[in-house]
Amino acid sequence: MVEPRWWIKPNPKGALLWLSKIAIQSNWQTSQRVKADNQNPWSILLFSALDTALVNALTTMRHTLFLNRANPYWDISLSYQQNDNQSIITTGIERKTLQEYSAHARSRIDRYWSIETDLLQNSRTSTAELFNNRNYLINGWEFGPKINWIMNTQLRSSAKYSLKKRTNQSELTEQSVQNDLNISLAWTPNPKISNNTFHPATNLIVTGK
Repeated sequence: MVEPRWWIKPNPKGALLWLSKIAIQSNWQTSQRVKADNQNPWSILLFSALDTALVNALTTMRHTLFLNRANPYWDISLSYQQNDNQSIITTGIERKTLQEYSAHARSRIDRYWSIETDLLQNSRTSTAELFNNRNYLINGWEFGPKINWIMNTQLRSSAKYSLKKRTNQSELTEQSVQNDLNISLAWTPNPKISNNTFHPATNLIVTGK
């Protein structure tokens, strides 16, 4: 986590004020499995599935830009995530990828009410060496507003609606549209007693071959 406010003097003004509200977080993780007789099992930078010693390689990265992070009144975050997984199986080389862009915004209306909004766009791919029916390219996006009501530390409720759309760009040309509505209520009269009610509703429409 990198936050410019660490190097900015107290009570900044103008452009420095906005710069002090920014935070950046980056994560990068990689792992691989190799055969026991591999001569170089610690070479984590070898991701080529053509290497006969390599069984599986997984790389995950996520970068997030925060604006006004952890502020009690409002905050915004923008994220990018990429996953790359390639394996050698009995039918050859198989590779799956995910690219995802997301945005989250939160605003406090008053003492009891707050709203949140999520936007997401992603792309999933799969390629197989021998079987074309395992190949696909799925593009999708999501939109999800949410409203929260917090009476006190004992009673709170929330309602969230989400719209999800997925399109398979392969020969099947499939498409799905999903609507979700979730309402929850939580009442905790004391630390030993907790009552939670959750009411989900989903509508899914799939078209294509």
